[in-house]
Amino acid sequence: MKQILRTLVLLAIIFISSVKVQAQEVQDPYYPLMLAELKVTGGDTLADGYINYSDTTLFDTHMVMTLYDTSNISKVHIVLKKSDDATELLSTSYDFSAVPRDEYTLNLCLGKHPGMMRCYGEAVIEMADGSLTPAFRVWK
Repeated sequence: MKQILRTLVLLAIIFISSVKVQAQEVQDPYYPLMLAELKVTGGDTLADGYINYSDTTLFDTHMVMTLYDTSNISKVHIVLKKSDDATELLSTSYDFSAVPRDEYTLNLCLGKHPGMMRCYGEAVIEMADGSLTPAFRVWK
């Protein structure tokens, strides 16, 4: 009876260990970045209260990022374009220790840009060891 119990315990330990290994192998490739999105607000308000959406209208542009984890992050690299194949409007890096954040959420002000009704952005996290996440692509 003791031998059967030992065997069952050993099998249970092996099963639990294999489940942990499998869970680690399926980690999000963008980790520690969970989600990034572009928020575009503002525009020129006309006398009748409507907003002018012309190609020259300036819009406040932000990238909001949600993180799984904030440890070991060194920098955040951002690219902003009007489309994924357009020239860059902005390509900048932020020192993570200087980025204002609310626990696991970053709200990066990317400035005022004209004609941002449609836009494209990329977020890349640089870790303390110099490794980079793949570019997380966002369309608005």
